Amino acid sequence: MQTNYLEILCQKGYKKHYSKGEIVFFEGQIPKKLFILVSGNLRIYKNTQKEITLHKFSPPSLIAEMPTFLSLPYPASCECESDCEIAELSLNDFKTLLKEDNDFNFLLIASLLNKIKILEELIIKNSLKLENRLARFLINHQNSLHTLTQKSIATSLNTSQEALSRIIKGFKSKGYLATKKGKIEILDKQALLLLLE
Repeated sequence: MQTNYLEILCQKGYKKHYSKGEIVFFEGQIPKKLFILVSGNLRIYKNTQKEITLHKFSPPSLIAEMPTFLSLPYPASCECESDCEIAELSLNDFKTLLKEDNDFNFLLIASLLNKIKILEELIIKNSLKLENRLARFLINHQNSLHTLTQKSIATSLNTSQEALSRIIKGFKSKGYLATKKGKIEILDKQALLLLLE
């Protein structure tokens, strides 16, 4: 999102601070405002038979603009993964921007198209076996693996720590990776890439 529009949206609305673990909105609630993530990290999740992480957002990002635009209940819940600052814009100001500002409409369309891309990636990810999903995750996050716990990786892959641990053990026995103090290190990137084909 363009910085100048982030500033405009923040000026029209107000900034609110949320603590780590705080819920921004629950699945099923009717939107009353548009949320813009200014700082921190958010997690979008659903509760079915188990809790499923759909996506994680970093700033700057419009959050849940589709249900807000259509006045539909939120299809999922939103939780702060860290302390967050979120700008909140009233529905009236949101609708006024839509009517009066073409640049804002393009911004909204771009954000919605990005959400479609996220959904497509989620569908692809969940159609793969766990070992393929883990290989894809490790390749996509290879530069930040030293900061990720196995628990957070399991959450991102919507699986249990036990199931993830079994796959990691198998990868280690094949020489694909190693673990040190619970953190994963890739040893054979080429072998992981072959699992993505």
